[in-house]
Amino acid sequence: MLKITPQLLLQFDPLQDFSPLDDDAPPATWSGNWVSRRLIEGFKTLRLIPFKGKPTGFKNAWPPYMVEWEDLLAQQEQGELEATQRQQNRVRLQPSLRDVTRAEAVVCWPLYLKDREPLLLAVNRVGWAFALDRDATFVAARHGGMSETWLARYLQGCGVIADGLGRDRVPVF
Repeated sequence: MLKITPQLLLQFDPLQDFSPLDDDAPPATWSGNWVSRRLIEGFKTLRLIPFKGKPTGFKNAWPPYMVEWEDLLAQQEQGELEATQRQQNRVRLQPSLRDVTRAEAVVCWPLYLKDREPLLLAVNRVGWAFALDRDATFVAARHGGMSETWLARYLQGCGVIADGLGRDRVPVF
């Protein structure tokens, strides 16, 4: 059983020195902290996947509005030209195949908590909050309760998931 002290709650930072681009060496066995890192990485990858609803077939390739020289001059006078150009030059980064494969694996992990609803809710809600660069106080403000309780349940849920992954001999990545 994972023992969570108040000191551990105050020092917990799941993204400490963590970048999804780093290929840091995984530990020999699953741990709650490593599950937390992979869970947050998977949720961040899921946010990068474009989803626009159901397929609509072919669309018109023409831009919605043709910008003429007078329009550009008027936008420049109003100071909106830079904002328009930024929006036109926006690039959306696509996740790699490796990241999507890991995210697909991570999505199934909360099934280890199917009989423990408070832990399941904490892992999903706090994990998504960390993926959005928020913390447990965001979850507490949105869903009620105390942030320390949400974080303690999150850590306990990650420990249960780590035990289940180790029991099922899932390779550590």
